[in-house]
Amino acid sequence: LGRFVKPPKAISVSSPQEAWEKYGRKSIAYPKKDGWHFQIHVDGQQITLYSRTGKNYADRLPATARRLVEQVGGQRAILGVEMVGYNTEDRPLPPERLLKAHHHRCWVLDALYLDDEDLTTKPTVERLEQLSGWLSKRPGATLVSSEFHRFTDSDSWHRFFGQCLQ
Repeated sequence: LGRFVKPPKAISVSSPQEAWEKYGRKSIAYPKKDGWHFQIHVDGQQITLYSRTGKNYADRLPATARRLVEQVGGQRAILGVEMVGYNTEDRPLPPERLLKAHHHRCWVLDALYLDDEDLTTKPTVERLEQLSGWLSKRPGATLVSSEFHRFTDSDSWHRFFGQCLQ
């Protein structure tokens, strides 16, 4: 807690069909929001907002940092999120306007540490189940649960992929 954990690199594939053939039945997918990836470390009232490169943005996003600390409720956590900026009409802004946004939402993608427990050795499915329960106890508008999907067949995979591209 408090030290940047380098995130795994994304795996590139050439087509949805290749992705299904290699990873489909084992995958958990979510619609990718267009924002900045952050690793949020909260330890009581202390917060660090690490960018993908390990730079701390908490001082540049103080209002969002305060709301995150309030929503976490004094607990200790490390969360992987996609932060999206919104304008005054609650419309998403392009990523390059993130630092000038009226407000932010952090779409939670993963939990590395929750409730004094290191989750990094747990399977993704278990981490997401624990994360879902943890988030349900923390109402608020800044940390938002991502919509995760699992697939049993190629048709649902391709429909999901097509919807994401729209």
